[in-house]
This record gives sequence, C-alpha cells and structure tokens, in this order.
Amino acid sequence: MSKRSKYTGEQKLLILQEVENGGISLNNASEKYDINESTIRDWALKYESLGIDGLEESRSLSHYTSELKKMAVESYLNHEGSHRDICMKYGLRDTKTLRSWIIRYNTGKSLNNTPGGTLRVDKGRKTTFEERIEIVNHCLNTKTNYRETAEIYGVSYQQVYSWVKKFENGGEKALIDRRGKAKEENQLTELDKLKIENRKLKKINEELETENELLKKLEELEKRYR
Repeated sequence: MSKRSKYTGEQKLLILQEVENGGISLNNASEKYDINESTIRDWALKYESLGIDGLEESRSLSHYTSELKKMAVESYLNHEGSHRDICMKYGLRDTKTLRSWIIRYNTGKSLNNTPGGTLRVDKGRKTTFEERIEIVNHCLNTKTNYRETAEIYGVSYQQVYSWVKKFENGGEKALIDRRGKAKEENQLTELDKLKIENRKLKKINEELETENELLKKLEELEKRYR
C-alpha cells in the first residue's frame, strides 16, 4: 500500500508556486517542507499535465488502455521526448508508471492489465484549421492545461498537446492537416491567408511594444543611477 502524502492538492500547488515565482529554490523547498526534490518535480509534472486534479491523492488506480500504453512506450523508444515529455503528451500521472511499461515492453511482457493501470484514450474529433488555431490560442493565452482545454472544446488530450507543440515549433501553418489527398493548405481561402498574416503581424507588433517598454525602463534605470 502506497504511503499517502501529508500535503493536500492546494498545499502542493502553493509549494510549486513558491518555487516557480522564485521565492525559494527547489533545494530549499525540499528542506523546508521535508520533501524529496524528485517528489516536487513529480508534482510539477502532474500539475502541468492534469491541473489541480493531478495534485490530489488518487483514491484508486488509474486505468490506462493497452493501446495508450503501447503508444506511450513506442513514443519514448522512438526518441519523441523524455519520460516527462511522454507523460505530458499522454496525460500520465508519473514517470514511474511509464518506466514500468517500458521494462515490460522490452522484456516481451504484455501491457494488458498491468499495475499502474490507465486512463482511457480520449476520442478525438475532426477539426477545421480555424478551430485548431482557436484551441491553441485559448490554451496558451488563458494558461489552461491540456486536459481542461480538451474538455472545453470536445477534443482529445493528445490532440491539444500535439497542436500546441506544432504551433510552438512552426506557427499557425504547422496546424494545417496534411493527411489525405486534398491538403488543407490548398483549401485555405485568400481571407484565411490574410487572417494568418494579420495574426503574425499583430504578434510581431506586440513583441516590439514589449521590447520598447523594456528599453524605456532600462533607460530610466540608467538615468537614475548615473
């Protein structure tokens, strides 16, 4: 039987925020609250993937389908990310679970009905290019986690994760669905293309405004200390 945490989900979140905001280092937090650094990192992973629900004590084993287990293991073996990255991608609660699946997979054991259970694979749905942009912008601008964003828009966790990563690496054009014969890029109207360019210019302007504000503050500080 696993040892239950003496901290509630809200308390864990406060500790994470204290570290995140620079109020205390990870090492100092470990000493102050008598928690292993690896445990705090684990909390951060769960919060990033599942929100506050990930910090609450699980009262029963999570249940993951054999399909999801295989997808997660193969993603890791195909060098698609670290243990942490793969856990975030598939909404797993901790890296220990993923490691146990990898060991079973590499030793030829079945991934069916293994300890560490699972989560069902959320069913995705077809989306338009504009929908994907809206979903990604909502996730990033409101800082909503992948799971909550997926529930709001009725898509899967894996879809949201994939779209956000594609957007961060390649911008809006990376969200074009290139599967099938008729590529979505060719179906974009001139208005769609203008909207993309307009959003790009808007983002550039926002970055320039931020940069100008920082320069002004820097100049003020320099004048003050001359």
